[in-house]
Amino acid sequence: MKKTILSLLSLLIFTCVASFSLERAVVSIVFTNKNEQYVQAVEGFKKFLKENNINLWFSEYNLEGKEEKGGIILSEIKNKKPDIIVAVGTLAAKIVSKNINDIPVVFCMVMSETSIEKKPNITGVLMDIPLEIKFDYLKKVLPKAKSIGVVYTSNTEKTFEEMLTLSKEKGYKIIGKKINSEKEFPEALSDLLSQIDIFWMIADSNIYSIYSVKHLILECFKNKVPLFGLSLAYTKAGALLSLDCNYEDMGKQAGEIGLKIIQSIKPENIPVEVPRKAELSINLIAAQKMGIEISKEILKETKEILKDENSN
Repeated sequence: MKKTILSLLSLLIFTCVASFSLERAVVSIVFTNKNEQYVQAVEGFKKFLKENNINLWFSEYNLEGKEEKGGIILSEIKNKKPDIIVAVGTLAAKIVSKNINDIPVVFCMVMSETSIEKKPNITGVLMDIPLEIKFDYLKKVLPKAKSIGVVYTSNTEKTFEEMLTLSKEKGYKIIGKKINSEKEFPEALSDLLSQIDIFWMIADSNIYSIYSVKHLILECFKNKVPLFGLSLAYTKAGALLSLDCNYEDMGKQAGEIGLKIIQSIKPENIPVEVPRKAELSINLIAAQKMGIEISKEILKETKEILKDENSN
């Protein structure tokens, strides 16, 4: 009889310990679209929480890049009353932040906070790699470059001012042109190209479109001015170098924020984060056309190298 009671007590204790060690969280994930990078970020989010004994009950929704789908999706999510909403990508973050007030929201894969409504229930991880990291990589890739050209608008003036301050510490001269719209970009670029060693793109939707980026790449090649792009896509298009986030690690960062919320920390008390890892891409075809030699040391730490298929 004693053995039976002891066995039952042991089972009860084990069950209680297991239930306390495995918390349950209902999560609704809203994708802007399901591109590879967004999926990697969500996998990082899920993996982190599972590794920390969180039993995830999640539902996924895909806007497919269409703002009009937001109403139906948010209506479904409100009915489910999840513990957390994860908004993946700028459009998802914009729609969710605008319409959700009483459910904690964690965003990731968002380039700038300007597209997100600031509310007490919202926090997350931006894609904005710290400027200091960017300057350090630029120094490694182009150690002789001294003057940097930048075009910006009122939306990115704060970033430009931060660049100015940090550039003095890093030993660079920044030459900037403030414009009001994309229409003014060609003239501003033309004024800069003869004065600079490299052109640095700042993420600004008021400047860059398919057309202005194409013009920028062509003019940089024409004037043999290297281009510091925004991501791997720009390196593939012709930029000399770009820095990308580690998307899975960004998802992990979002997961760390999610865990804090599950542990009853309010989103308003969790600061917005920036990526802690950056991955370099280099276009060796562009380097060769501009007569730029990239050291073997920097190539060893480059995540993506674009080169002529016929080269060794």
